[in-house]
Amino acid sequence: LSEVELFGRRWPRGASFVVLQGAANLDPGVYPEPSGFDVGRFAGPAPTGGDAVPPPLSFGWGAHHCLGAHLARAEGEIAFAAILDAFERIDLDVSALPDGELRYRPSFTLRGLESLPVTVTPR
Repeated sequence: LSEVELFGRRWPRGASFVVLQGAANLDPGVYPEPSGFDVGRFAGPAPTGGDAVPPPLSFGWGAHHCLGAHLARAEGEIAFAAILDAFERIDLDVSALPDGELRYRPSFTLRGLESLPVTVTPR
């Protein structure tokens, strides 16, 4: 092949592409507010219809699936369960945010918050 058609354009043989994994879960065709912070984004039915929300691509897929994904998920479940058991309430501390807005790290590959200030109420 000397060229290929992809995304409505013709690309020459040898063209390079960069896959931005951090953008994979930000599809406006799947999520009504794709750049908003939503801890329940992957729970329940798809907000735009369909059977279910596609699984997050945080640990890759197929042959490139992270070998430590199961351990990381188990550790996360244990840690979050302990945090939720320890506190009556956990609230976002908007007053501690610059300009009252969540900010994301400037990263070309992975998306993440710079900080997530919270206030907690012990049980």
